Amino acid sequence: MSDRDQIIEVMARAEASFEEIEYVKYRELFNEQAAHVLAALDAAGLAVVPVEPTEAMLAAGMAEAGTDLASEYRAMLAASKETEG
Repeated sequence: MSDRDQIIEVMARAEASFEEIEYVKYRELFNEQAAHVLAALDAAGLAVVPVEPTEAMLAAGMAEAGTDLASEYRAMLAASKETEG
């Protein structure tokens, strides 16, 4: 399961719990809603990333080491999207 799929499932299960509806029965609907929220965040220039950076994120940040922090940060964010699958 990709990081993005895992985020969608967590968000979908949270919504189902909030609505007090069985997740498994309406999984497709809740996953679609969660994916829509992630797309809206992406369009707004926002991202959901892991609390701890992945190996790919760390490698990307190190590859930009010695530049400015913003470049390192952007490289790490780009790497987090590449691992989504």
